[in-house]
Amino acid sequence: MRIPRLLFIAFGLFLDALSTQAAPPATISSLPHTITASGTYILAGNLSSSDSTNAAAIRIQTNIPGPVTVDLKGFTLTGGGGNSVGIGIGILAGTTESNSYPITIQNGTLANFGCGVWAQCGTGIGLSQVTVRNLSIDTNGQDAGNGGTGVLFRMVASSTIRNCTFHAGSFGIEDVNSLGGNRYINDRFVSTNPLFITGQDDGVPTILNNCQFDRPPTP
Repeated sequence: MRIPRLLFIAFGLFLDALSTQAAPPATISSLPHTITASGTYILAGNLSSSDSTNAAAIRIQTNIPGPVTVDLKGFTLTGGGGNSVGIGIGILAGTTESNSYPITIQNGTLANFGCGVWAQCGTGIGLSQVTVRNLSIDTNGQDAGNGGTGVLFRMVASSTIRNCTFHAGSFGIEDVNSLGGNRYINDRFVSTNPLFITGQDDGVPTILNNCQFDRPPTP
């Protein structure tokens, strides 16, 4: 008995659909944690790190061949103060390459870090497509090394910080050696200087959209 050709085709399409389904989220249950593969990563619960050095609790490499999402799922990462970093993208994960795919950090709280999210590659190498959204970031205002910064973008382009609230520290956001095209949307800055931006003359603007300040932004 011959199996119709259409049945073979349908079975092949079914196998293709199975192979392209998204993998289930990976769980982060202890710190530090280094992300070396694409996918979605979620917290198992509230996590703490006692490390106060210039090291990241969660480290995202930039040479990954696919998008990466870190979803805190409403939980809190708590740092050890000092120069500690909550989530480090690129150089703090040991990679100095531009990312080819989006990197997203979302949905939770970062507390008592010297820097909440730090995105940077090597000297003269930029990052792009970084999204930080729906975070509450309370940095350690006493930190002298990282300046008590909520999110640090260094040589970052075409990225977004959206629906975040920044508390304490020296600056909510530092966009250093900006490559342009970055957007800050519906962000709120409480008891901290809102923005510190230094740009390169590339003609691409940095956009502020409906951000709330309790003091004037720093030029």
